[in-house]
Order: sequence, then structure tokens, then C-alpha cells
Amino acid sequence: MAGYMNGADDAFPVSTCVMGSSQGYGSIVLLVGDVVPPFCVPSAPEPIFALSVLETAMLENATVQYLLSTYIDDLRVTFEARVDTDGTHSSVSSNVTKQLISPTTGQVTLTGHNTTNWRFDTTPLLPRYQFHYSCASEIVRGGGLWASHGGIVTNAALAVGWTCSHHVDNRQEVSVTQYIALAGMLHLFSGDVLTTLKGVQGVLLNKPVLTYDFISSLERRKVVLFLLIFFRLGSVFYLEVCRLYHRTASETALFFVSSAMACGLYTLAIFWPLVTLQHVPSVPIFRGKVIRLYAPILHVGNVIVTLVLLGSHNLTTYLYNPLWQRPQSRWPFWVQGHSVASGVYDEITVAPCIEAISPDFVMATAIVCALSLLYPLIQQRKFWLDTNYFHKNEFLSNEFVPNYVTFLPLYETECIKYGSKLFAKASTLALFGYAIIEEEKTSTIEVKPAGTHQHDHHEGPMFVVINLPDLLPSLLPHNIFAPHIVGTVRNYQYQMAPPGTRLRKTTHYFMSKGTCVS
Repeated sequence: MAGYMNGADDAFPVSTCVMGSSQGYGSIVLLVGDVVPPFCVPSAPEPIFALSVLETAMLENATVQYLLSTYIDDLRVTFEARVDTDGTHSSVSSNVTKQLISPTTGQVTLTGHNTTNWRFDTTPLLPRYQFHYSCASEIVRGGGLWASHGGIVTNAALAVGWTCSHHVDNRQEVSVTQYIALAGMLHLFSGDVLTTLKGVQGVLLNKPVLTYDFISSLERRKVVLFLLIFFRLGSVFYLEVCRLYHRTASETALFFVSSAMACGLYTLAIFWPLVTLQHVPSVPIFRGKVIRLYAPILHVGNVIVTLVLLGSHNLTTYLYNPLWQRPQSRWPFWVQGHSVASGVYDEITVAPCIEAISPDFVMATAIVCALSLLYPLIQQRKFWLDTNYFHKNEFLSNEFVPNYVTFLPLYETECIKYGSKLFAKASTLALFGYAIIEEEKTSTIEVKPAGTHQHDHHEGPMFVVINLPDLLPSLLPHNIFAPHIVGTVRNYQYQMAPPGTRLRKTTHYFMSKGTCVS
């Protein structure tokens, strides 16, 4: 729509343009030209004297007013740099005049350059950690959403843009909790890292290595998974941010990374009830019988299926547009018979992103739960995993026997039968969360008086069984802290250590490749 604006001495041609009318949200842009009204979408860059953006904004007293942001091209215009979330730099005008206009009285009031609108609040976690978002309209030099016009005086390419920001109430508490959880997990995983590095070294040297199903062993790492809950809770805030920015491939990738992190919360929501069920006394008909679930499918498969489901959506129409297509009944813009939201909405509170994509999370979790049940059934060709054989092995008989369900591959075929004895492999000990170390060998010469009876007995080396998180401390000088001993193994015979037994502070230990245990 074109017209003329009367000044003190001249009349300036003005074009009224609408941004975003097809999406149901946007702004009205006024372009002030020289001789003829500028085209809204010219085929070639057009010079303009001034540029105004008309929106709506809500004051602190909940009244709605029009917000007019005006830029007048002049040699005295200055620009300041802004750093975007993706690290790119934008140059915005610091000479934009902003005015609030009452829709009822027409009263005009100057307002600050950082006056915001397009606000929403959401609570992805707890009310104490509410997420707030708002934007302030800007006139940007260079590219942008409206880059087909240039200043008639400065010859600078001009565009309409917004500086948007977000913050989380008491966000320091969330960050500190994540750091503490991460530090705890790194300590508890240190033994697994050392075992992995030892295995890589063995592969490179073409030597036998210790391998075990680490993901399944998480059943025995309840403290780790408890800390993992707190670490992953931060992902609900990452999702809020990432759903707002997906213009580039890297921003979209960040959204999928955050989704992969958040879907683990649904996996843990399945894990903890099942682990609790293990401690419920079994009824006689199920005694010694448990159902095996394949943990790698549950944990890793959930991530893959979730990403496939989310990737099937158009993120703009699925997550982004609904934020700005909320009902607006107070002074909306009417364009060709359609209401266009322009910065103010009836409700400032919106549903969190994790709630919006929860159907995908629930579906993915249901799919992988079914697959994690079917995979062991097809692989082993039997529904139950029998644990009655535990009493045949000294080590296994001292371990907790899960009831009803387990993620551990505790099949009797995983053990070694030798005559009437049943030996648990070193990988089984690692699966239960244990590591095996040995004392450093020393050579001694024993001098005995003549005629002393010589005992010719051959004892194998003694292995010490410790918890995997204690593996790293046990290999370091432990004059201050000596880790607990779980048990010892000599000649393949396992002996449980008395409570409170610790490694000797004066003895040096090294990591063992493991041994079978009867």
C-alpha cells in the first residue's frame, strides 16, 4: 500500500508492507521513499529516507500499545556490533527512535531502545527455574529478513531484524548441579576408561583383551544413573533455546543433540521402576527366573529412534511457528481479512518444548522397550533367564540376584564349566562393576638352616578384586586413601574379604588382565 507523508516542507512517498502475513504473525513495515513509493519487494535495491517497524507491546500494567521503531537515514547514524548465538556478528543501528502509541487515545510516548515484545515464559523443569524469552526490533545493516533497500544518504543496505534474548531464573543452581553430577560420573567411570584404554592397547599389540557389555553393566551403576538424571535435566533448557534457532545446519544439529540428551530421561524413567522391581521378593513360580532386556537397544536405540521421529517433522511448522501463532485478541493487525499477531499474545505462558515433543519421546521409548525384549528372546530362543545356577559359583553366590527382570547377560552359558565346577569369566566380574589388580612382583631369597624341611607347594599369584571406580586410586600412591577390597582370588578360588578390608598403603599394585573365578 502506497501513500504520502507530509513533512514541514515536503511530502514523502510511503509504502506500507506486511512481513509474515502468510504465517499469521509478523510486523508492518513503513518505507519512506524519495520521489515514488518504494516497492516492498523490489527487483533491485531501492534507496529510502526512513524505515519504521510497527508492532504491539505489553506494558508492565498489562496494557497493550503499539510500538513504532523508526530509523532515519543520516550521516550521523551510528551502528553497533551484536554477536549472534551462532557466533556471527551483526551491525545494528543505535539511532532507532521507539515510541509507544495508545490504541485508544493516540497518545505518543517515547520509550527505550531495548523495549521488548514477542515475549513468552515457560517452565520446563520447576517454577523456580522459569525460562523467559523476549525480542527487541532492530534496523540491521547488511543482510537479513528485509535486505532489498538501502539508505539514500549512507548507501548502507538496511534490513529489519530482532535482537532476542533468554534467561533462566536461578540458572546458576542448574549449572552447578550439572558440574557436580559430571564430576561424580567421571570419577565413577574412571575404571571403565582405564579398562577401555588397556583393551585398546591389547588390540594394538594383538593380545587377548577384556571385553564386557558396558551399557548392560549400568544396571549395577545405580549411583551413576542417579547422577545422570541431574546431568540430563539441563537438556530441557537446551531444547527451549534450540527450538528457537534452526536457520542453519549447525543450529539444527544442536537441536538434535539436545533431543538425544533429553530422550535419555525417558529411558531412565523406564529403568528405575524396573530396577526397583528387582528388589521385590519373587513369588515361588518366578523364583530363579527373570526376563532379560537388552540394554544397548534401550539406551542407544532410543536415541536413534527419537532422532528418526523428530527428523520426519518440519521443525519450523512443528515447533517454531506454534510459539508465535498463539491467540491474540487485543489489538491485532488485520491484513486482508486475517488476524496477524504482532508481538503481544493473550497468554504469555507456553508449553515447554519437551512437552511438545513428548509424543515422539514416548513412541520411541515404547518401540525400543519392545525391541529390547524381543532381541534376547530371538537370540537365546527362550523367554526366561535362569539364575538358579548362582549357588554353584562362590563369587556369584555372594552377589545380588535380581528378581523378575534384568539387563545383565547372566546366562549360565557365559560361565566356563570344568568338571563339577563353574567358573565366572573376568568379563562377568567387570559386568558386575569389579576390577582385578595384582601386587607388584618382588624377588626374595629365603635362607634356612641346614636340615630344615622344604615344603614344595606352588601357589598361584593372588588377585585382588576391587570396585571399578577404585581402580585408578589403587594404581596411584595411596598413602592417604586406600580403596576397599571386595575379595581375593588365588588359584581361581574366590574369597570374600571381611568388611572394612583395604589395600595396603605400602604396596604397589598394577592392573591385571583378569582371571576366572570359581
